[in-house]
Parts: sequence; C-alpha cells; structure tokens
Amino acid sequence: MREGERARVLSALINGRLRRRGYTSPSIWAYDSIRGTHPLIAYPDHGARGAMNVGTDGIDIVWSYGEGKAPYEFGLYPQMSIMTAPYTTDPAALAPRKLRADMSTSIGTAHNQFAVGCGYAGRPTHTGGAEIVRLADGDAWLLNGDEHWLWSRVHGITCTELFLESWDKDTLVYNMARVPLASLGAPLPPDGQ
Repeated sequence: MREGERARVLSALINGRLRRRGYTSPSIWAYDSIRGTHPLIAYPDHGARGAMNVGTDGIDIVWSYGEGKAPYEFGLYPQMSIMTAPYTTDPAALAPRKLRADMSTSIGTAHNQFAVGCGYAGRPTHTGGAEIVRLADGDAWLLNGDEHWLWSRVHGITCTELFLESWDKDTLVYNMARVPLASLGAPLPPDGQ
C-alpha cells in the first residue's frame, strides 16, 4: 500500500501547547505504518516557534509557521508564514518552502485549517476574509466580506473552483459559495519572505 493511502496528517494543539514526547509547541504530527504516530513538524523550543493550520490533498502539505515569541509566552505568534512541502509522513524527507507571510494570525481550530487542492491552498482570515495562495509561486488573493457577511471557512479547492462557507450577519445563516478561480483577478505578488 502506498504511503499516502494509509497516512494521515494530524495537527495537535492542546490548550495552546502540545505536550507529548517532550514537545511543548504547536506541532504537526503524522501517522504511517512504519513509525506509527510521530512528529512531522515540531519545534522543541517551548513555544517560541510553532506549526499549525495544516491541510493536505495527498500531493502537497500546507501549514502556518509561527515565530517570534519568547519561550513559554502565551498568545499568538508575531510573525506568521505560509509553508508548503510535497506530501510525506517522513520528517527526514520533508522539504519545506516558505511561500509568503500569512494574512491571518488565527490558529488551532478546524475552521482555520488550510484546504488544499490542485496547487492552491486557502483558509479564512481573522478579519472575515479568505486568503487563497498559489503553491507554485506564492501569489495570493484576499477575498473580503462586507458589513453584512463574512467568509467563515474554505471547504475545498478544485482545479477550477473554490468552495467557501459564508456567514450572513443579518439572517444568522451559513451559506456555501462556489467561486471560480478564474474570477479572482490579479494576484498579490509574494512578499519576498
């Protein structure tokens, strides 16, 4: 059986700190039949750095990388970047690449995880928008809501469309939207991180 058929990537964030096998940072864990459950991306520096918001389509892995906190400091990371790598569950084979600054500082819940598909990744921002990034070059798009509604989650991405959940503030109803990738317009260029 191929690695990707049995493996699953886990993001383990417990009360802001992962506590297992000596790691005390937000970390991304993986499972495979060789190593069992094991850290894939972990920083044993007591929370000064962290990996979170993981998403994968079995081809690429995308996550947020946070840095800039003092060890054991509570709160969000001052600097957040979007990272990507070809899919693997082997920490020694992981080849991370920084794409750009993360437009959101949110971490930890299922709504903040990246949806990944067809060379793109997306997730909601902490301001009610959605960030979409192209994995090939780090170009990105920011989709904004308005005073009546906001983007609450990116559910999926195909080669032609985004599937996003929106929240209508007036009716208090969630809706699903299909947004063609071709309609996104000119991208924001990578920020040179």
